[in-house]
Amino acid sequence: MRCVPDCYLCCVETDMILTKEDVKNLLALGYELEEFSEYRDGYLRLKNKNGMCFFLNERGACRVYENRPIGCRAYPVIYDVEEGKCKIDEECPAGDTVGPEEFLEKCKLIIRALPQLIRSENSGSSVNVKHET
Repeated sequence: MRCVPDCYLCCVETDMILTKEDVKNLLALGYELEEFSEYRDGYLRLKNKNGMCFFLNERGACRVYENRPIGCRAYPVIYDVEEGKCKIDEECPAGDTVGPEEFLEKCKLIIRALPQLIRSENSGSSVNVKHET
């Protein structure tokens, strides 16, 4: 994938769901859970601060890029729960630069992460898994 220069659209009003591995990695960097995450819509997600991902700095760069969450690593490939498959996020201006091999690799990353998603106690939703190439 080739990101558009100075683009951080994926970090604006993020809905990124966190996995157990994501939380462990971010805590190991010295961040507190309450700083970077909150429960929304049944899942533990990255927190937004002033409309941007908590980890986005004032220059539009990720402060934890080397340790960014799995969903961020896979982006712009996302998992559509309603359709039960991986797809390219239509809002990403560089989505058309993701080739078939990269798409499949990122989809596999997402599918492996699904069982690790952190749900709030009152969320009983299940996720069906398939992918398109």
